[in-house]
Amino acid sequence: MKLRGRHPEKNVEELKEEICMDDHTIPMEELLCRLETSLDKGLSQNVAVERLNRDGINALTPPMETPEIIKFLKQLFGGFSLLLWFGSVLCFFAYTLEEVTSSAPKDYLYLGIVLAVVVCVTGLFSYYQEAKSARIMKSFSKMVPQETMVLRDGKHLNMEVENLVVGDVVNVKCG
Repeated sequence: MKLRGRHPEKNVEELKEEICMDDHTIPMEELLCRLETSLDKGLSQNVAVERLNRDGINALTPPMETPEIIKFLKQLFGGFSLLLWFGSVLCFFAYTLEEVTSSAPKDYLYLGIVLAVVVCVTGLFSYYQEAKSARIMKSFSKMVPQETMVLRDGKHLNMEVENLVVGDVVNVKCG
């Protein structure tokens, strides 16, 4: 089955073959040889610059963010809110029918207004809570260390994590 705009489905075995990572299981000497580095000296600065130019910076590409108006509209018209909007519209329709045929009490009008107000208030509150949670999650991403200790040309250097390359020997500490 092929869907427009999507990649053809691959089975799990094909995906496993594409990502063959055994770095954590091979002997240290073989890993150092594969990465063309040394535990004593690390990479040379020239090789590191070359790899940085080839592979790019060591950073995740952030996902596309949904515009705030779309998030708000999803809260206002998504899920159970859609049923409440439908009930509100039906109440307004019933009120209009009764008003045209006879001068009946305005119960349906009041019920329709109350339903619409409840949906708007809960939508605003839900949007506010979601935005607050998103801000907290963004603040967690700022807690990641921006610098690390790396071995290059036999010297320990403080370096921004974005400038790390494949084969760098990094000093890992607890805390």
